[in-house]
Amino acid sequence: DVSGVGISFGADRIYDILEQSEKFPKANSAYADVLVCCMDKSALPFGNKVAQEIRIHKSTILYPNAAKLKKQLDYANAIEAQYAVILGSNEVESQNSAIKNLKDGTQENVNFKELNKYFK
Repeated sequence: DVSGVGISFGADRIYDILEQSEKFPKANSAYADVLVCCMDKSALPFGNKVAQEIRIHKSTILYPNAAKLKKQLDYANAIEAQYAVILGSNEVESQNSAIKNLKDGTQENVNFKELNKYFK
């Protein structure tokens, strides 16, 4: 048998007091700057390439499946992403990305080769 010695400051009480007095630091809930949204399954491979290119400068998530744009943008807002890159069959064909700034609502088209400069 090994005896043990310990001490406790009442962690649950400290937690309750900090929570009540709102002393916990506000955590930054954003864990991605950019969400790449694909409008259809055929855009997913291009979306993966776009996400890899953007990751050089910004934290980026590729939405895992083709879903309605509203659902994807709601997710982008939930993670407090600053940009949504919207890709559909037209964007894949032209090698362009529709980039929506979620903070001010503006949107512009950027060629795949120019993504590094845009997100630098």
